[in-house]
Amino acid sequence: MKINLFFNVVLTSICCLFLSACGNPSNFTNSENTTETKYSMKENKIPTASPAQTETPKIEKADYKMTVEELVDEFMREGATSEDLKKKYANKRIAVTGRVTMFSFEPNDATPPFVFLSAPDGKRSVTCYVSDKDTEGRRKISKGKIVTMQGTHDEFTLAGVLPSLGECFVLEAEQTNSR
Repeated sequence: MKINLFFNVVLTSICCLFLSACGNPSNFTNSENTTETKYSMKENKIPTASPAQTETPKIEKADYKMTVEELVDEFMREGATSEDLKKKYANKRIAVTGRVTMFSFEPNDATPPFVFLSAPDGKRSVTCYVSDKDTEGRRKISKGKIVTMQGTHDEFTLAGVLPSLGECFVLEAEQTNSR
């Protein structure tokens, strides 16, 4: 019980630091029900890439394919240990599907470009830190879309803490916004 309270306090503190560092949440996405998305918090422009960056990189097959609910439930389940989760998921390619609830592609000192994918209940989420190489995938992201992203889970694995993936690429994104 004390451990869960400790992790909740730590996670809440991290979220507060993140939100205070990032400023106004409206900088991340439009609050209107449109498909227009702010890709740059400063200029509202789609990031440009050099020709070498626009090539779609080869994405290796995922070791695991799951929904946000399944991945989060695995990390939060009763009896899960950090060691067991590390053995199963550390440095593995994980494809996860969920609804985009927030994102920012404007890197800053506090956080790299990210996408929050949430479960339908809105209470469970996975943070996907977007690869610099996925310039094409970024164009497919907008708030409310159901997307599948693939990334790797590093060796920093804690039971009872929401999982995150690094070097993520967009594999699939629904064609229209659905809310």
